[in-house]
Amino acid sequence: MSKKSDLREQNENKNNTAPVVTFKLPLAKRVGSHIDNADYCLQGASDDSWHSPGFDLCRRLMAELEFRRLQPGDARLLLEQCLEELDMTWDDLEERMLETDPEVEVETCWAIIKFPYGEDPLTQAIDRAKQTHKEIRSLNGYCLFLRICKELSIVNVDAPSVLPEQRLGEELQLSPRTISNYRSKACRDRLLQVQKSHSRLEHRATAFFIDRVRVDQEISRLMEARSEDEYSEWH
Repeated sequence: MSKKSDLREQNENKNNTAPVVTFKLPLAKRVGSHIDNADYCLQGASDDSWHSPGFDLCRRLMAELEFRRLQPGDARLLLEQCLEELDMTWDDLEERMLETDPEVEVETCWAIIKFPYGEDPLTQAIDRAKQTHKEIRSLNGYCLFLRICKELSIVNVDAPSVLPEQRLGEELQLSPRTISNYRSKACRDRLLQVQKSHSRLEHRATAFFIDRVRVDQEISRLMEARSEDEYSEWH
């Protein structure tokens, strides 16, 4: 085969190559996924009250561009349209959300939500801790836990912070029990101070005051001790 033929074949192959396109799921399907995933939740790291699945659903919906800037009544109407496309009714939503009147619940929750899903202070703190500290993978879990506490104290300023065992366990790939032990150790070392205790009856999570100065000092101590250990291993 001649060089010209080779070139022609290469050009034809380039022209026939389809561009890579990323498709976003239709809104109704995304809403259906949010309905399936909605659960009891905390609104954010400074909010120590547990909220209903309906509240969690609204936070998830608010994170969608089509819902983000809507007023409560408009959000309810758009959700109703999506339910129709999913062959669902408000009664179906009532069964899943465990609410007596889901239409009113959606409007009520929408009006009081502070942070869309994924934009709450705890998520911000976790992301900042991971972005800021590149050596994060080589650290032990407790040091990373303290780094998240430090970032939370910056995000929340002087407000009490919630450090949920389940959520942090998932982020650090540790058991909730281990996170509970980390919280207890930090309290014993006066890095954390309990502001509000857990109350199952009042649907309230434990909230802590984070002493940023002490936390920063402890992180520095742990990092220094690690550096010394690494030095002694190689010398």
